[in-house]
Amino acid sequence: MLLLERHDEARAALREALPLAVRSRDHPVVASVLIGVAGWNAAAGRPDVAREALARAEAVRGAADERDPFRRWVDERLGADAGEIPASAPGIPWGEVDADVLAALLD
Repeated sequence: MLLLERHDEARAALREALPLAVRSRDHPVVASVLIGVAGWNAAAGRPDVAREALARAEAVRGAADERDPFRRWVDERLGADAGEIPASAPGIPWGEVDADVLAALLD
């Protein structure tokens, strides 16, 4: 939806996807949704929050997924904005993945 510039619909879909992803207990699924959250923030002109979402995606997955085509799209959007992805822990224990905290990245 972001690629079609349907930002409001994308945000709503991401809000629905986050709790489902967390309930799945599947780290790559959660990380993929967070990359979507990063994309929404990049498209909304919020590069700092986009970088935070990317850092969280990397921490949940355990590493960056440099081959993800949408991740590359997000990186391209952020490339014009100076800034680095915040350093994150090498991994986030499952008990620290909270859907409400992640959903706040869309506020």
